[in-house]
Amino acid sequence: MIQSFGQRSRLPNEQAMNAVLISLIATCAFCFSGHAATLISSLTAFSTTPSRDESLGYRFTANAPVEVTSLGYFDVNGDGLLSNHQVGLWTATGVLLAQATVLPSSPTVNGFLYAFLPTSVTLAAGSDYYIAGTTTGDTWIFDASSFAIDPAFTYVASHFAPGSPSALTFPSQSTMAREYFNVNLQANIVPEPNAATLAASGVVTLMGMYARRRTPNSRKWPNNGAAENCSGAAARVTVAAPRRPTAQPARHAPPPLRSL
Repeated sequence: MIQSFGQRSRLPNEQAMNAVLISLIATCAFCFSGHAATLISSLTAFSTTPSRDESLGYRFTANAPVEVTSLGYFDVNGDGLLSNHQVGLWTATGVLLAQATVLPSSPTVNGFLYAFLPTSVTLAAGSDYYIAGTTTGDTWIFDASSFAIDPAFTYVASHFAPGSPSALTFPSQSTMAREYFNVNLQANIVPEPNAATLAASGVVTLMGMYARRRTPNSRKWPNNGAAENCSGAAARVTVAAPRRPTAQPARHAPPPLRSL
């Protein structure tokens, strides 16, 4: 009887296990470190209007818990801002959470100049917030036809402060026909404990399975694992058939003794 043992039959399983292990490790790193998100991730086509005193912005929803690190204002012409701009962040009920002043010398990322907050502000997943900025001294956007919103957020509607105030004011009035995308924010997504714990648990479990598979098993691999050292085609181990007993010659009884 012939039985086959070899490495080839288990290679696909080990390769699949290695791939899953690498994926889970990457997931753990992602969950525990978080990642950056910019509310308006792209803004390439828009209409503008000359400078005048306004507090303009929009309402949005946080789809994940985030920590806001900076507030920004858009450079419409791409040649630098002429004035300082106040940018604020409010709750849905009008409570001011953060405020920053964007300067003409502030760092620029994708057309937006940003002012960093001294302390990050945490936004809760599923809650609505407002962001707005003063427009005095620079051309501003009133309509955008090509833009992208980061998946961590949902754009709801544009808002403005009635009365054209020159100071930063909560934008309580909404308008559905405009996109006041003059302001923006940068944030870090807060790692979710459940996702991080689940990924870490998966890594530990898979590493345990991997360690068990790498441990020699004398019951699975005959001849003390010698078959594992064979390369190429699967090694073959020949199991000898049981030997039949050899027939013994018949023994004759001794001749009877003769009487004298």
